[in-house]
Amino acid sequence: RQARRKGRDFGFRTGIGRNRPPGLVVTASPHCQAQGKAKNNSFHRFVVLKVNTIRQPGREASRVLRQGIEKEWAPADRTYDSLARQLESSQDARNGGELLAKLRTRRDQLPDNPVLGWRTRYWEARALVPQGRWDEALELLRDAERQVDPARYPYDRIRIVGLQSQIRLMRGEYPDSYRGYCETDEYYRRTGDTLRLASTCVNMGVIMQELEDWQRALDYFKAADSLFTLSGTDTYYVKNRLNFANVLYRQGERKRAVGILDTLLRTPECLADTSF
Repeated sequence: RQARRKGRDFGFRTGIGRNRPPGLVVTASPHCQAQGKAKNNSFHRFVVLKVNTIRQPGREASRVLRQGIEKEWAPADRTYDSLARQLESSQDARNGGELLAKLRTRRDQLPDNPVLGWRTRYWEARALVPQGRWDEALELLRDAERQVDPARYPYDRIRIVGLQSQIRLMRGEYPDSYRGYCETDEYYRRTGDTLRLASTCVNMGVIMQELEDWQRALDYFKAADSLFTLSGTDTYYVKNRLNFANVLYRQGERKRAVGILDTLLRTPECLADTSF
């Protein structure tokens, strides 16, 4: 369980899977729509997964993008935005700290720009997560959520909700984490952001796995598998197969699980990543 929690940022690398046929993807699910009615019921009662086969992924993606919903951070300040893009793509913790310091400096230089205030809190919270300082991170995110204007900056709010859900997942607060992921699931589906939607599906699958609801966990991992393919990159596919193998083993399908693991052991990703 601890090993799985270390991987929940899901920064996976992959080298196969581009040509796999489209499979399944989570669609507008009634369990997300009905979550407000479910507070007095058992958690599993409202976790009902609806899955559809993808037929025209390209057409669907263009349709949702025409709705004009933000798919990325809206411009706030050229200098700040450039630093934030570097921070988001940075894999170097030391460099990330330097960039975060520059973001704070730029925020302080523009005190009349409230967007820089809540975004800096988001980035500060994000930096605290790998350190295990989850309470501090959640407090920063609550402060950011109070300040954000969701009508003008819906993407900002959904990124805050997503990070809150990730922390709650790591803390074992599965119902609260799941409800937050329902929101991100809906948003990323509407924007056509297949990669972030896939990561959301993986996290929802991890929740089902922790609750030992193996079939729903498998459904979410299948949805993520298709979305990783539809994203147009090979990223994440290989390591999601480890999720498949774990669930299949738990379902008693040892032969299939071992077959997947044997295949994974021969992949360049596995050979290059000792921990994986």
